[in-house]
Amino acid sequence: MSARLDHHGPVDVHFRRRADNGSIAEFVRPDRVTVCLASYDRTGLVPHDLAHLVVEKAMRLTTGLWGSLAAGAEFDSAEIVSGRPRHDHRARSTALRKTNDRDLRLAEMLVGAVLTEVEGRSGALEQQIAEAWAIHRPGTTAPPSGIAKAAADELKDWARRWQGLEPSGFLTLSWPTSPTRR
Repeated sequence: MSARLDHHGPVDVHFRRRADNGSIAEFVRPDRVTVCLASYDRTGLVPHDLAHLVVEKAMRLTTGLWGSLAAGAEFDSAEIVSGRPRHDHRARSTALRKTNDRDLRLAEMLVGAVLTEVEGRSGALEQQIAEAWAIHRPGTTAPPSGIAKAAADELKDWARRWQGLEPSGFLTLSWPTSPTRR
């Protein structure tokens, strides 16, 4: 018997602005579990988790924060608010986080470099990206030149939109998912 492939569409992530300038990201994973991810950043131009989504998507980092979340990884700032998680969701989360650890750390470095660029405090974005890639994915090729700059430009656009939101306003971004075997 062959495995059936389920094609899931993108995961729509709704970033809602809180009155204290923090954010809540709400999304429905491919397994139909709804998750809220609280962001504690109140001083940035854009929510840190939104920056992760833009940067990881641009760099096709499928096992960073958003790929891990979509696959079922759980983090302290994430809360399951509806749906029925797998019976082994805690063990699965632990395994995903262990397997994706290197890319989770890489994602933090990439996002940090891009956010520094967005805030106008950098001049060596491509070099920082290449160095982060070499540390966490040695022997592999970093994203092509220009990808990080394009991610920074896109993030600047999202930052302008975010700054214009009223409390409780929201922005919606999508995280691509891939077919999963059942």
